[in-house]
Amino acid sequence: MYHGVGDERPAIPDWCQVPAREFLHQMEFLQDRYRVLALSEVIHRIENRLPLPDRTACLTFDDGFRSVYTCVWPILSKYQLPATAFVVTSLPDTGMPPWPGCVLYALANTTLSSTQLDGVEWKLSKGREGAAIYARMVDRIKTLPREEREQRVEKLVAALFDGRPPDLLKSPRATMTWKEVEQLAATGLVDIESHTHTHPSLSRCPPEEQSDELRLSHDILRQRLRPKGLFCYPFGEYASATVKLLSGIGYRCGLTTAPGLNSARSDLYRLRRVGIGPGMTDARFEMAMIGCYR
Repeated sequence: MYHGVGDERPAIPDWCQVPAREFLHQMEFLQDRYRVLALSEVIHRIENRLPLPDRTACLTFDDGFRSVYTCVWPILSKYQLPATAFVVTSLPDTGMPPWPGCVLYALANTTLSSTQLDGVEWKLSKGREGAAIYARMVDRIKTLPREEREQRVEKLVAALFDGRPPDLLKSPRATMTWKEVEQLAATGLVDIESHTHTHPSLSRCPPEEQSDELRLSHDILRQRLRPKGLFCYPFGEYASATVKLLSGIGYRCGLTTAPGLNSARSDLYRLRRVGIGPGMTDARFEMAMIGCYR
């Protein structure tokens, strides 16, 4: 499980950005030691009880960051490694970051020492402490209904920039445009699949909103591309109702953020992943790939 790849060093560390050199080494390792298959191929084999090669691995990228197009694709192309990019379908019209990325970019670039959120004053900082503040803010905001969440994020970002118009397209979490998404899909090496329409925490949404998020994203992708019916949960969060909705709408799987490996007997709607962030040594990456995280 990846998100983005890039060498920028923001004032607040971002677990979702793996340095390009580290990513290159990891792809070299996978090409040498593993059989990297498209996720759609693995799902097909599990559905039809067909055998999988030993040491099978799949590459996934959440959120549809533009760096998947600019940084990841050239490396995947070099080694001919298939991958799946999960996009938030409300974003390619603008290229904006998913809403958590807007909050992170504003916190990393604000000149303020404090701000207000929900009537509480938050002392701001950079570095690891800033990352902890960001995580607490996201945990609070993601509990809100869609419209209130959007309004809260817009108000918070405006406050953090103290009246200056923010250029969120400069964020490392800025996303691919539809043109870039379609060009990537046309290569045949990257499947473009669903990550909802607005990136909510589905487990905190009423069933009607969950259905809207899943159906709208599903329909938009089918109108523009040829998706394979794959899905991953924003924040890795879902409810039992989510799984029923996924199956009913026509999705073939659901990927979580729960760490671990999968087998042919794994629940296709609760698939585990090996999360990869920055700063992993080659040895630690190799251990993670066999399910050892210490």
